[in-house]
Amino acid sequence: MTVGQQHFKIWTFSEGQIAKSRTVGIKKEMVDKEFVNVVSRNGFIVALTYDGFLCKINKEGNVFQHVEMAQSLNALEIIGTEVIVGGRNA
Repeated sequence: MTVGQQHFKIWTFSEGQIAKSRTVGIKKEMVDKEFVNVVSRNGFIVALTYDGFLCKINKEGNVFQHVEMAQSLNALEIIGTEVIVGGRNA
């Protein structure tokens, strides 16, 4: 997965080659956000914006849960049920 302004892209690989890609536009309340990181684990997608929003997103691009973090963050990982974030001021 890759992220950018108002979208994220899901890439599928087969035998070392790109088999297909699908772009999912972010809708509604997060459309003006720049996404800096995205992780897909356990059947859901979690994304992080440049200005510190941590978002849970469905595959249609709808944000169904988000929280504003106090700092500017850019690192994101999911381990088990834990969501781990980090950045310069974290």
